[in-house]
Amino acid sequence: MKHFWLYILLLIQTIGCAHTLNGNLTGLSGPSSTTLDLYRNPNSQDKLFVEIRLHDGTPRLFLLDTGSSLTAISQEVAMELNLPISPRPGKLVGISGSTNWMGSVVPTLRIGSFGFSDLPVAVGVPGIPTRVGMVPLAGIIGNDVLGQFQVVVDYPGNRLHLGRPDTFAVPPHAVAL
Repeated sequence: MKHFWLYILLLIQTIGCAHTLNGNLTGLSGPSSTTLDLYRNPNSQDKLFVEIRLHDGTPRLFLLDTGSSLTAISQEVAMELNLPISPRPGKLVGISGSTNWMGSVVPTLRIGSFGFSDLPVAVGVPGIPTRVGMVPLAGIIGNDVLGQFQVVVDYPGNRLHLGRPDTFAVPPHAVAL
């Protein structure tokens, strides 16, 4: 578990990946807003998961990670989808060190009613879990995707609301990240 958090923190700051952090990803399509169900591990309610569909249309479970700069998928999912995987320049850097990384491009990623095309992703980052209990975990959704939206997390309702910028009125009790 210690390694999981270490590598999640490694994703916070990414050197050599500026092309994926330019603020607006190309290929975003969809309505002004969408709402998704959130899932939690009954043994540790602190982590939030969401269903994502990649280009094969299969629903997959991803961890929401607002501390990660990049979206990452497991090596197994990348191989299952026959994605080309190659070393990327630079390192994933965090407070405890750095690691080389491999990457690919996902042709299509759907989160609710929104779609992304040609999304750069990290692949097989050490320490990211591949299972939540008995359920396979396909990867993590990072700020390269989440940062495109106004994000409202309804913890009691287990719902995630995503909207294009200025879609929702920000309530006075909202907490900025």
